Amino acid sequence: MVPAEFINLSLPPHMRYDPDNMIPWMLFPNDMDASSQLKYFKYVIKHELNPLCTDGVEGPDGKVVIKVFGAAMDLKGKEKFYNQTSVQSYCGCSTCKVHYEQGPGGPIYALARRYLPPDHPLRLAQCTFKGNTYEFKNNEVLDAPGIKTTQTLFNFAAMARRLGVEHYLGQKGPMMFSMYKSIKYENFNILEWMHNLARSFDNFLDLLVGRGAQFDLRARNTSKQIGLFRSIWEPKFLSQVRSRALGLITDEQIESNNAVWCRRWLRVCGVKIEANTRIATLRGRVKELRNQVLNGERIVLPNQYNPLPWRLSTVAKKIVDKRVLRISYPHYAPVCAIDDASFYERAGCWRTASKLVAFLVILVPSLRGFVPKLRAGLRSLIEGLRILEGQSYSVNEARELNLQPGGPALKKDDIKRAKTLIIEGLAMIEGCCPICCLVPALHCLCHYGEGAEIWGLLRLLWMISFGSLTMYHACSS
Repeated sequence: MVPAEFINLSLPPHMRYDPDNMIPWMLFPNDMDASSQLKYFKYVIKHELNPLCTDGVEGPDGKVVIKVFGAAMDLKGKEKFYNQTSVQSYCGCSTCKVHYEQGPGGPIYALARRYLPPDHPLRLAQCTFKGNTYEFKNNEVLDAPGIKTTQTLFNFAAMARRLGVEHYLGQKGPMMFSMYKSIKYENFNILEWMHNLARSFDNFLDLLVGRGAQFDLRARNTSKQIGLFRSIWEPKFLSQVRSRALGLITDEQIESNNAVWCRRWLRVCGVKIEANTRIATLRGRVKELRNQVLNGERIVLPNQYNPLPWRLSTVAKKIVDKRVLRISYPHYAPVCAIDDASFYERAGCWRTASKLVAFLVILVPSLRGFVPKLRAGLRSLIEGLRILEGQSYSVNEARELNLQPGGPALKKDDIKRAKTLIIEGLAMIEGCCPICCLVPALHCLCHYGEGAEIWGLLRLLWMISFGSLTMYHACSS
């Protein structure tokens, strides 16, 4: 069974998630599809929520109108609750009307540059920004996609029924709250702070320490097909030092040395020779390579690739791992190390709370001196997210602002700067990493600035305190 429950946003944040203050509303089978659940939502909205929204209830000072403020869920929950298609499809964002471009390996979710001003340097195919050079497959000339509204969802659902298609519309049918009188989808669809940041962190960790041979091969192949990061898919050549040493070998040295010496040179040049090959053949092959160098030709090393520019080397990974292990964590803070391994080693099971601490606090400082392009993008992105996470004021200032001491708050004047930092950071990441390997959660971060303007601190509305489906209930007199 899946619960639907309310919290009262008129209560202070530290009281909202108290079990005594949360209101269970519905329980329904999890295996029901959206169309089967819709009739139950329609019934209770008609007989319970709409009367509360229009007539209200009697209170000590008169009638109190109770309205549903919004719904918070993870990405999979949004697909079912709003009756939308999967995020892997063409139209996968629950906030905007984006149509993801189909690349060689599937949808490409790298679209942050569309949210930049028209004259921004990161819209160019080649640019230098904040001291680093970034490259993209083309000049970005398109505007940001429009925001979905309630009418947008109704239109898409009607088109899906009329045309018999749904893959490019993103909407299968009416959303669960389509019968609610004060529904405004653009204000109702709360951006999810917890899972989007956790999925983004996992994605960056895949790029930094690797996920598997297929992941890296996909990055190289699609980058080649798109025409980006030439150094990672062009053939790797024998180094200049070894080429110079090979060119100095004389015929007398080749003829006087044994099979072990010849095989060692052939191995250096990436040549595989069978075990029972005659010594004369080995010497002849070494002479061919030597003559190739003397003729000014470069020796190609087959099946060997240049290192990925966004990947930590073995030595670098050990260094950043030790940096994290030496951190002393405050009391009750989620730790980012298990025994003698940090999150860079991917040992143990990492809770989302630990991932958020690792992402928002530890990741950028621990990467100092390594992967400069990616680190610059992460630094801008995380700085913007930390602004939207809020800041704590002094006790005296909190009292003047009627805030609970120690609680975070967000200044409206800081939201515009945070939005710029997030978009620029995502654009820089797209300019130095394989766009085919970026996940759709990164696109959701593009909307966090506007989300903070509507709902305030997104962190106060995250799902860590309760179940999979929750409606936010606000009271107003």
